[in-house]
Amino acid sequence: MSGGIPEKYTKLLDKGSKKWGVKKEELSNFLTNYYNEVNDWSKAWRRLKVEMSAEAGSFLSSATMFYAYLIGDSGMFDWIERMRQKALTMYNDLERREEAISKGYVTIDGTPLDWRDKKFGRDNPQKGLPLEGEEFERDLFAVISETPDFSNVEVGRVIALGDSAENMKDIELFKFYKFRATRRKRSRPELPLQLNVTSVTKFREIDPGITPGELANKIPFLDVDEHTIFEEYKEKYLNKPRSSLFSSIRGVVQEISTSPVRNRRSFAIVSTNEEDFAEWGLVCRMSVNIPVIFKVNDEVQVFGRIWQSKRSGKFGVDVQGYLVVE
Repeated sequence: MSGGIPEKYTKLLDKGSKKWGVKKEELSNFLTNYYNEVNDWSKAWRRLKVEMSAEAGSFLSSATMFYAYLIGDSGMFDWIERMRQKALTMYNDLERREEAISKGYVTIDGTPLDWRDKKFGRDNPQKGLPLEGEEFERDLFAVISETPDFSNVEVGRVIALGDSAENMKDIELFKFYKFRATRRKRSRPELPLQLNVTSVTKFREIDPGITPGELANKIPFLDVDEHTIFEEYKEKYLNKPRSSLFSSIRGVVQEISTSPVRNRRSFAIVSTNEEDFAEWGLVCRMSVNIPVIFKVNDEVQVFGRIWQSKRSGKFGVDVQGYLVVE
């Protein structure tokens, strides 16, 4: 016996913890609670197994069911490496070296530091210390609903950290799924929805009887108009380099470049307005992690951050996900 749990089940908890990616202490607490209800260790263990296999730990924390159509993928990335590269790039630029040092990105001798105030929503104990280790993340961009009929939708991110990111490697984009997740608290109401999933989250494919085009019509969008895009850029992105906001823009695909440049493909969209003679188009850059399922002349709705070229003044958008309207 260990902590009241028979040795047989403590060994099973060890195996279960590794298999499900859940801490043994958490599993032990649930097993004990189930035993207190049924007064039978075998039945308590059976219930724990069923819970874990049925909805992959849905009983843990405050996870609730969500329904989503997946439209974008960041791919696996390492936050530590991203921070290191940013710090070194600034340090090696003599005109920005002092800025990098003053912001706490690097030491005077060029050692990259962890400059984050918060880490996973909490005060960062590593702030000011040299960057070490790895912090993997993968984000899926999605049209998300709390009901299976997608009556009300919101565009947001499904976020997996560490080992959890590997759990999503076989999930396909442009399909409907249901899964359990927890909401991240929004620091401001206008910020997009973000959901956390774990290494035990199961994504189950569903058929809600709705098309991607019907989903797109539930989401407000901007037309490809230079004045409109400029006003959106000023409001959301100008002088806000770390903004997590994104824009919804609808247009007709004008051209597609399938050859990747720096792991991104590009395409251009023009206005859907029949009275617009397509004299102005919007350049779209998109990660190679997101497949191209549209063709020239298709109408698409893209979601991403608007940028402006310092050299040419032209506008573009870094696409995080998209919907084919028709």
